[in-house]
Amino acid sequence: ASVSDYVRDLIRRDQGETQDVERWLHELDASIEQGLADAEAGRVHDLDEACDTIIERIRSRAAAQPQ
Repeated sequence: ASVSDYVRDLIRRDQGETQDVERWLHELDASIEQGLADAEAGRVHDLDEACDTIIERIRSRAAAQPQ
């Protein structure tokens, strides 16, 4: 492969990575927008209550495990 081929390949790879990053950022923006819409519509959970529920489930499963 010539130097030109090598440079073209590097440029193609860079452009592909740029497109991947742009796609990821677009998906992130959409996810944030959905989260904000959920919060505005009241589709949220209290963090303390959610953590308490998770901790209780972990403790229950741990207690059910044979020692």
